[in-house]
Amino acid sequence: MLIIASILEEKLRQLHNFHVAAITYPSEGKIFKDLSNTQLSTFAGKIQIAYAYGHLFREDYKDLQQIGRAHV
Repeated sequence: MLIIASILEEKLRQLHNFHVAAITYPSEGKIFKDLSNTQLSTFAGKIQIAYAYGHLFREDYKDLQQIGRAHV
């Protein structure tokens, strides 16, 4: 379960980076380069932001939340 959660977390991070690159000017994208001190540094934070962007269906969001709870 830990390996699956880690893979999903990385995919959510990539999704965030692609989204930010698509909606921001190149110079503004640097704002999101270091996410280590933000809510997005957690698996739960990545799930929330992907859902807020509209990249996850509600069912997927709930499934990921359950995986995240098991991940902790």
